[in-house]
Amino acid sequence: MTELSLSARGTGPSSCASMASSTRFASRLARLGAAGLLLASLVSLSACASVQARLMNAFPFYGMAYDDNGQAAADVEVRLSEELVTMSDFNGRFVFNDILPGDYQLVAGKPGLETLRQSVKVSGQGDVLYLRLVSLNGLYVSFTEEFCGRQWQAAAGYLERALAIDPASGLLRYAQASLLYAPLRADRDWAAAEAILLALLAEGAREPALFRLLADIAEFDKLDIPAAIDYLNRYLQLEYDSAVVERLGRLRGE
Repeated sequence: MTELSLSARGTGPSSCASMASSTRFASRLARLGAAGLLLASLVSLSACASVQARLMNAFPFYGMAYDDNGQAAADVEVRLSEELVTMSDFNGRFVFNDILPGDYQLVAGKPGLETLRQSVKVSGQGDVLYLRLVSLNGLYVSFTEEFCGRQWQAAAGYLERALAIDPASGLLRYAQASLLYAPLRADRDWAAAEAILLALLAEGAREPALFRLLADIAEFDKLDIPAAIDYLNRYLQLEYDSAVVERLGRLRGE
């Protein structure tokens, strides 16, 4: 069998037909390529027009953050979404640039202030948002007022909010123990209160009030007089109180 040479393969009717087919295919590719470029250009123009339309509807949105004393709150992070985040300045003012009308879920907060969460409706340019953030001190004052008024549920609510800001606070944890062991409270829990107080002692707290409350639990709930005497002695090492001295003498049988 005679083998065709390379030069012979480029001649003959079948080769001519193949070349013509290739030419037509190349022409179709060229036309498709032009159409594809035109389509891409149209999509790009449409996207640009959409962005321009959004920018035409966008506007700056201003706000003011202040605390429960009416003082400007600086360095508050204000968030309307994952992308829309800003900070208040020294005067408590903040601004979102190029915001669109709509409904947003606002989250605002900073250390020492309660995190604020609320729905916000932005309707148009000229809207101003005023944010009031409650301080840790403000929550503690409210707790004290409700505690002294024996409004246990309200006091617990304020204390829970305060602990959310600073769960490690020794003062707030002592307040929690005091609330659990509040006098005249029907559902008081001396065991839970004692656990909190002992944890504070283990962490190094040495406030006289801790020992006095532990002495109350030891004497009146656990009926452990030696423990009560020990706690009262430790109280007197830190602070003199004639009522505690008298109580200590009574427990000793003096």
